[in-house]
Amino acid sequence: MSSPVGPDFRPVIIGTAGHIDHGKTVLVEALTGIATDRLPEEKRRGISIDLGFAPLDLGADAPAASFVDVPGHEAFIKNMVAGATGIDIALLVVAADEGVMPQTREHVVVLEALGIERAVVAITKSDLVDADWSELVVETTAEMLAGTRLEGAETVVVSARTGDGVDRLREALARVAMEVSGARTDRPTRLPVDRSFPVVGVGTVATGTLWAGTIAQGDTLRSLPERGTVRVRSIEVHGSSVEQARSGQRTAVALTGSGAQSIRRGTTLVQPDVGWRSNRRADVRLWLVASAPRSVESGDRLRFHHGTTEVMGRVRWYSGRRVEPGGEGYGRVRFEQPLVIAAGDRLVVRAYSPVETIGGAEIVLRAPPRVRARERGEHATRLAEIVGASPSERVAHILEMAAGRGVVDSSLVLDSGLGANQLEAALAAIPERVARHGERWFARSAVDAAAQQLLDAVTAYHRRQPLQPGMGLEAARQAVAADPVLVEAVIGALVVDGQLDRQGAVVALAGHAVELEEEEERLVESIRAGYREAGLEAPDTVQFAKQLGVDEQRLRELQHYLERRNELAKLASDWYIDVSALETARVALVERLEADGAVDTGTCKAILGVSRKFLIPVLEYFDRSGVTRRDGNKRVLAKPAA
Repeated sequence: MSSPVGPDFRPVIIGTAGHIDHGKTVLVEALTGIATDRLPEEKRRGISIDLGFAPLDLGADAPAASFVDVPGHEAFIKNMVAGATGIDIALLVVAADEGVMPQTREHVVVLEALGIERAVVAITKSDLVDADWSELVVETTAEMLAGTRLEGAETVVVSARTGDGVDRLREALARVAMEVSGARTDRPTRLPVDRSFPVVGVGTVATGTLWAGTIAQGDTLRSLPERGTVRVRSIEVHGSSVEQARSGQRTAVALTGSGAQSIRRGTTLVQPDVGWRSNRRADVRLWLVASAPRSVESGDRLRFHHGTTEVMGRVRWYSGRRVEPGGEGYGRVRFEQPLVIAAGDRLVVRAYSPVETIGGAEIVLRAPPRVRARERGEHATRLAEIVGASPSERVAHILEMAAGRGVVDSSLVLDSGLGANQLEAALAAIPERVARHGERWFARSAVDAAAQQLLDAVTAYHRRQPLQPGMGLEAARQAVAADPVLVEAVIGALVVDGQLDRQGAVVALAGHAVELEEEEERLVESIRAGYREAGLEAPDTVQFAKQLGVDEQRLRELQHYLERRNELAKLASDWYIDVSALETARVALVERLEADGAVDTGTCKAILGVSRKFLIPVLEYFDRSGVTRRDGNKRVLAKPAA
């Protein structure tokens, strides 16, 4: 779905902003020839209620452009935010006869929250006022924008009714559009849906601004948060059929499949082979405008606008209890509904009540780790470091915070907020700080920590179990708080490095050997003698421990030791026997079976000279060992002699 971009410009999206009735829709029509108000109620009331769209021709030497015309009424700010999300350039509209109004200011806050840095200001309705008044509005608008991202934006005085200034405005938009750089086709495909509707014979049509990547006919997409799967039947860009849409284009896709009918505004269509998921929590940098009515306390409920979705959520600050107007802080937001987010995404923040835009937020970690209370201040510092870091440092920080969990290769582009090419360069710049195992990336510090954890666990096991040859492999894995892929890689590396030995399902420190102390040697010799003397009539472990005057668990440890040395064999769960006695019995039994072909239990009893209590376990042991095979009430050789 992603493809490299050539030297041509990336398509750009221009979004209007401004107070109601300041002439946004009329101005878009003057520039494009298209009336974007499509709803009957919009035409009847003469105001924009929902989003409108139109292509804009900026000339042969400029990028292809599209307009998103947003409503200016405060009651439809949610629709405005849905349209403003994903735009590259803002066209801020201020009417010359009214000047800066409340929604002008709120829309500027929204643009600030979304990180929009390029804009053109249009002072409209210039035909209704004299030149001096228009100039005054130009000055007051510039004062309003001072200190914002849009400070210094080119301003054009225009009248959509007379056409005066329309061409100058188009030229200004073209100049700014040519500054938009950086293709987003190397980022995973993401299309937030702002409208969907059924079309007979076609399927479900979903429209939106293609944030990143490409979509081609025949592609399979996932719909989140619904978790449906859809197939792209056809694509249109401003009414024209195309085989492929790319980032920065207003796109309509006809979809089929089981998930198509559930698609609505707020759905996000994504590339299926990437680590997209629906998130209910994230670590953010959240800032408040100086005009915010009050501070935001830890635990406050806020409205978050992301893409075409509005959700409620609560923020809990990592440092301090509140953030004052004009300030910023780092915290964890728990969303009440899931969002499809990536690092670097911008959110518009509005107060719960009264509903007004109070600031913005940036996603820092979309899959944040657990943070203990005593670590909260340090965590806030790490988040700040990520925000201000270079791409390579950002990747290193993210992997270090992921610790032993690491990050799946297909998710790292989303967790870092970098394009595929940027990410590749960032990883190549810090080979000493990162490592890839399987399909996961880890910080080198996490690899070292996992290795030390494993060595410490094996060392501790040797101290606890000095008679054991080593630690069970599965127990060793469980002792390391890391992804299984990393644990396996660490075990292999330590073996190659000569720090660990691995024998089957057991790992041990290199050079580890079981060494008995003098007292243990005497006890082991007593155990050997007891089993040799008992022969096939081996003692029960509990009784034998009493006979020896030792703890049962201690006896079992030494039984396992002798079993590993092939001096004892286990007949049943807690019943051992001398190996030499077993071998003598095996030879006698095989000789008789080779002679007679088959013998019954009574004959076996006579051959081995034991009671039935001891005979049956011995015969069953030979059956398990592949020496004999039961045939009715007789025994035969498992593999008859040739």
